[in-house]
Amino acid sequence: WRTVEKTPIFELEKFRGQLGLGVNEYKAMGDFKKRVLDLAVKQINEKTDVTVSYEQHKSGRSITGFSFA
Repeated sequence: WRTVEKTPIFELEKFRGQLGLGVNEYKAMGDFKKRVLDLAVKQINEKTDVTVSYEQHKSGRSITGFSFA
């Protein structure tokens, strides 16, 4: 993935399942981003030579997925 600018879009529910999160864990998007995504991105950026960021994808007002760069 180093030569590719961005990952494919991970659909939210499938992504939550891949992370091993239960249906009721971090239901609020603010909690999910703060306690899961932002924390993971911060740790990756601090402890590796890889710089990661994410972009959220929406359908209307609802977040439907994420992609990483």
